[in-house]
Amino acid sequence: MISEILCYNKKVVYSFNDNKYNTMIDTLDVIRNIKKIYASDNVINTLIGMEKVMDDVNLYAYQNWSIGEVVDGPHQTKYTTEATFMWDADKMPDPEGGTRLTNLGATVEFKKDTKLTPRKIKSYDDYRPGTKKAKLDEQPVWLVKISIPKTVIEDFNNETKTTRTVSGLQVDQSPQDAVEL
Repeated sequence: MISEILCYNKKVVYSFNDNKYNTMIDTLDVIRNIKKIYASDNVINTLIGMEKVMDDVNLYAYQNWSIGEVVDGPHQTKYTTEATFMWDADKMPDPEGGTRLTNLGATVEFKKDTKLTPRKIKSYDDYRPGTKKAKLDEQPVWLVKISIPKTVIEDFNNETKTTRTVSGLQVDQSPQDAVEL
């Protein structure tokens, strides 16, 4: 169920989704996802490709976009790459930044959710009954799910192919010059 859809020039820009995430974000799930990212070079390259697109469209110029953290993904399908990012409830990213990505054909979904975080132990009441573990507190957060078409990521990566350089300066090379190097 989508509670609110925002439009810009009669085009759906992004949506605020009520029932997309039915479970709360657990800190351990975030840690497992980060370990999965660091365990594979392909996953890191996928995330770097997404970040390059977001950086090249100047998404980080909008308020709070630079302080988000990955909580799920990146997941690749045949045509898209998607990841979910998280912000504290009081540091919601500026929704206008989402228009930069939607103009490229990406989808951006905003969702309010809660994150379970362990409580600082100050007294015996802060422990879960019968365990030595801390109680979990619910912290409100914003989740932003970004899905970018693979063709867009490939186009942005092809624009920045490196060329041969001599002492750090880019040079035009004729076939004869290339043989001499």
